[in-house]
Amino acid sequence: EKVTVLETGADGLASSAEFSVGAFGQTLEYVLAYEHDVPRRVAWRATSGSVKALVGSYTFSDLGNGRTKVQYKLAIDPGFNVPRMIKTPATKLIVGTALNELRK
Repeated sequence: EKVTVLETGADGLASSAEFSVGAFGQTLEYVLAYEHDVPRRVAWRATSGSVKALVGSYTFSDLGNGRTKVQYKLAIDPGFNVPRMIKTPATKLIVGTALNELRK
């Protein structure tokens, strides 16, 4: 719902950002620290906030002919129990949204 870049590196890319998002019927607020290895990888991890743990990354591999393989990894522990009937569709939505945003 809201993202605020807190710090940028010398390359102008975000190194820290604060998020406020609606998820699982609650509002989660957290700060992510980013590591960039342009053009191969971007990774992030929660450093503070209301989530117990959040770690993720995108890894890009050039396949030639204008094609790129993207590997997306995400692990999140919101710090509270999420029923399976909510967890499964939420997981599909998160992954689908993350990968569709890359195509833009």
